Amino acid sequence: MPDGGSGGRRGLDTLVDSLDVTFRAQEVAFVVLQIARNVDIARTADHRSWPDRLLGREPGSPTGRLTSATERAAAHVEPHSIWLHNSIRGAIGLGIGIALADVTGVQHGFWITLGTLSVLRSNALSTGQNVFRALGGTLAGSILGAGLLQVIGHHTSVLWILLPVAVMAAGVVPAAISFAAGQAAFTLTLVILFDIAQPAGLSVILFRIEDIALGCAVSLVVGLLFWPRGASAALARALAEAYVDSARYVLGAVGYAVSCCTFRPETIEPPREGRRAAAAARRLDDAFRTYLAERGAKDVSLCETTTLVNGVVGLRLAADAVLELWRRAPGGRPLEDRAAAQRELLVMAERVFRWYESLAGGLESEGPVPEPLESDREHNARLVEAVRRDLRDADGQAAGTGIRIIWTGDHLEAVRRLQSPIAAAAGHADARVAVMGSV
Repeated sequence: MPDGGSGGRRGLDTLVDSLDVTFRAQEVAFVVLQIARNVDIARTADHRSWPDRLLGREPGSPTGRLTSATERAAAHVEPHSIWLHNSIRGAIGLGIGIALADVTGVQHGFWITLGTLSVLRSNALSTGQNVFRALGGTLAGSILGAGLLQVIGHHTSVLWILLPVAVMAAGVVPAAISFAAGQAAFTLTLVILFDIAQPAGLSVILFRIEDIALGCAVSLVVGLLFWPRGASAALARALAEAYVDSARYVLGAVGYAVSCCTFRPETIEPPREGRRAAAAARRLDDAFRTYLAERGAKDVSLCETTTLVNGVVGLRLAADAVLELWRRAPGGRPLEDRAAAQRELLVMAERVFRWYESLAGGLESEGPVPEPLESDREHNARLVEAVRRDLRDADGQAAGTGIRIIWTGDHLEAVRRLQSPIAAAAGHADARVAVMGSV
């Protein structure tokens, strides 16, 4: 640290200016440390035994297996969880399909459930499009199967030769060509398979078309009733929840830092908001994956959506960095000696939290997005003045606690600077949605 002479104002200014440079070094060091940990986890995971791979055991997890599983499951016991929505919709669709097969008494009723799951998507429009693709593909496959049976007849040996080719086509065609082509190839495979096992001629084709049509009808009804808007609305809600929980985690991390100014870190429980932020991030990841996989035009560009998702990651990383900064703090100073610095940190953190809370409200309700906050120089100046005594110890050296307080304020400033790209992406998204709605 630079020598400020007798500790005058000029020396203090020089010290504070140098802390900006060292903070950048601390930021880079934290990021490099996170990358190294991820590489180490990936390397360890690559050397796991096959039972551990099969059971999905995470190497080096700080929590027990039961605790980790409980946290992951609890993350989806929320009204807006994509997993929960898909589970309920899938269960209802299968239940209706099975009941319909039982009431109508159709043969091979499992095709109804197969058709239900095949075309059920995240919104009514995509489900409806898949209904036409499934029926068209099934009809095309049925025509091909009928022609094949007319040419081959009941020569079982020829059907056995064609069966591996049909199975391979059914596996490759959906990804290589389209969903409809995959349905056609799968129908052709079933025609060959059933004609080998129990020759039934063209009747199996008619049963297949009838059952798939019933399954598609069930999926269309379930899609209309239980998720007509699709993944876009679910992604907006997941983003709003993730921003609120992550910003609250930042606020909790600053509260932890404030407590470490007075007490030793080992006597303080880390903020529980971190678990809620992690759970919200898992739900956001699921919603984002569903949004990307959903067919149809997107109202918001991928670049803007990715910026909004990455903003949540930035908030959580900032909170993690604050916790890492204070885990080895000495503590032990009476509260009144640092009350002013603690108050300034909490005011700055609360100001940042309120902005992200307003952002979440705008994202969920498609309302206006708040303007990014301006840098509050008065708060920064008061924070430096509050820790003036803490910046040098009795020997004239830079004191760790004072530096940690300044760096915590710098982390909050970094979170504030993150607002500009987030607000720009959210503003463009709102404008695009408003234009689409007016059309």
